[in-house]
Amino acid sequence: DHRDLHRLIRRQRQMCIRDRAEMTANYTLGHPRFADREPQVRIHAERLQRAGRMLQTLLAEDIAAYQRFREATRRSKQTGRTDDELSDSAELATMVPAEVVGLAGAVLESIAALRELANPNLLADLVGAAILAHASARLAARNITANLPAIRQTQRREQISSQVSAAMHRIEKLSRQITEQPDR
Repeated sequence: DHRDLHRLIRRQRQMCIRDRAEMTANYTLGHPRFADREPQVRIHAERLQRAGRMLQTLLAEDIAAYQRFREATRRSKQTGRTDDELSDSAELATMVPAEVVGLAGAVLESIAALRELANPNLLADLVGAAILAHASARLAARNITANLPAIRQTQRREQISSQVSAAMHRIEKLSRQITEQPDR
C-alpha cells in the first residue's frame, strides 16, 4: 500500500534529522575541548530528543487526520455537496502539518545554536540535519496549502495561510543561516 511507503519515508526522514543533530551534540558532550559549552549543548541535545519523540507522535496523528479527510472527501463526492464535516476534517488535516512546521522551526533553532557550540568536525552533520528539517517543513507547508481550499471559512483559511507563511519565512532564514555559513 502506498500509505505504508509514505509512512516509512516520513519516519526515515524524521529519524535522520534527529539522529544527525543528536549525534553532533553527543560527540561534543564529554569532550574536554568543549567542556565549557557542555551545559548549553546538553540543553539543545535534550530539545532535539524531545522533538524526535514529538515527530513520531505527529506522524501517527497526520496519518489519522489525512484518513479522516479522505473519508469526508469521499462522502462529499457521493452526496455532491460540501459540508461542515469536510471543512472540519480539512482543518484538522492542516493542523498536524502546521505542528510539524513549528517543530521544524524549533529544531532549526537548536541546530543553529549547536552550529556555534558543537565540535567543528561534525558541522556537516548539522548542515545535513538542517536541510532535512527544512525539507520536512516545506513538505508540511505544501500539505497545508493543498488542504486549505476545503476549509469553508475564508477567515480561518487566511489565518492558517498567514501563520504558515510567517513560520516558513523564519524557517527559510534559519536554514540559510545554517547551511550557507562558512565552517568555523
